[in-house]
Amino acid sequence: MVKVFTSMIAYSEDDRMDITFATTDMLGKIFAPTREMVMGIKLNTITKEQYLVKYKALLEDSRKRYPNLWDMVLNFDKVVLCCYCNPNDWCHRRYLAQYLGILGAEYVKEIYLK
Repeated sequence: MVKVFTSMIAYSEDDRMDITFATTDMLGKIFAPTREMVMGIKLNTITKEQYLVKYKALLEDSRKRYPNLWDMVLNFDKVVLCCYCNPNDWCHRRYLAQYLGILGAEYVKEIYLK
C-alpha cells in the first residue's frame, strides 16, 4: 500500500502529485478541489468545515467515477501530495492524506522544503 507524504508545490521529485485546482496532471485532478472551494476559503466566504464537507463529497464522487485511478494511486510505493499552502497552514493535502489512510494508505509526514 502507498506511503503518503505531503509538501508544498515546489517539491520536484518524480513522486510528486500536484493536487491543486489548476493541475494538468490527470491523477492529481481526481483529488483536486474546485476553484470555487479554494477561493471560498481565501475570501472567507466558506468555513473550513463547509470546505471539508464539499471536499469529502468531491472525493467520494471521484472514487465512484474513477475507481481504477484511485486503485492505481493506492498501489504506488510512495506519493507526495503537493499544493500551494504553507506547511503549518490548514490544508486539503493533509485531509486527503488522512482520507487515503482510511483506504489503507499510510500517511508518513510533511516534507519541508529548504
